Order: sequence, then C-alpha cells, then structure tokens
Amino acid sequence: MLLPIALVIEGPLTHLSITNLLGFIYLGLIGTGVAYALWFRGIDKLKASAVSYLGLMSPVVATLIGFVLLHQTLTLIQLIGMAIVLTSVLIGQRTNQYS
Repeated sequence: MLLPIALVIEGPLTHLSITNLLGFIYLGLIGTGVAYALWFRGIDKLKASAVSYLGLMSPVVATLIGFVLLHQTLTLIQLIGMAIVLTSVLIGQRTNQYS
C-alpha cells in the first residue's frame, strides 16, 4: 500500500545489490513473518485481557533497546514511566491469573 507513495516521494530504486535483496528478504520473512507467527501463537494461548496489557510493553522494550544497544540516556521521568508501566502490566497479569 505504501509502495506508490514511496515511489512518488523517494523516486524509483536505482540500484539493488544482492546485499539489498537479501536484506529485504530477511526483513520480510524473519523480521515480519516469523515475528507475527510467534506473536499470534502466543496471544492464542492467553486471555484477551492479558494480551491487552502487552501492548504497553512495546515502548518500554524499544527504550531499553535504545539504552543498551545505542547507549542512549534515560531521564528520571522516563525511568518513572517505565516503572509505572511495568508495575501495571505485572498487576494486570497477576489479576488475570486469579480470575
């Protein structure tokens, strides 16, 4: 769906190397296909209310990856926000175990 917009804004692809094609294949099959298969397999085994809390983890994981891999700094407010999110997810998951 985004290909026509990308072609208009970015222009046509000028040169694709084998490395580029292998990268596209990797992103399409592993980065997307396997990831979604694992995600849907996982959420199939959980209650819907438990899965709803997992969406909150995406920004936390992205922030932690940036901190660990890219050596980004974290502010106090970010750490507090992460603690709030992690606490709410933990409470939500524990609540779902008992209901």
